[in-house]
Amino acid sequence: MRIVWIIAWILVGLWSLFLFGAYGLVEMLGRVLSSNADKLAVDPETVVLIANLAGWMRSIGGAVIALVWAFGTALMLLVPWLLGKARRTAAYPTQPMGPIPSGPIVPTDRRLPR
Repeated sequence: MRIVWIIAWILVGLWSLFLFGAYGLVEMLGRVLSSNADKLAVDPETVVLIANLAGWMRSIGGAVIALVWAFGTALMLLVPWLLGKARRTAAYPTQPMGPIPSGPIVPTDRRLPR
């Protein structure tokens, strides 16, 4: 079971690196687009619109990437947890104990006091 957890944490690390790169790409594209908005349009209102859209893209993109990271990480760590839970349940099945006896409790060990 330990190897499954190790693999899961390695996958979480790789997933984190991948999404960190995606976050950097969104940030870079947003900054480049925002700083070069005047080269894309001549009209000042369009330049401001492009710059604002680039800023929104950066902020919303970062939030979406964080949510995707959290969801993916939760799924990657849920799998080994469920496997462990299923393994424990299979190893120790719970069976009903039957009816609870009524009456006084009689000790089974009948040693005499010393």
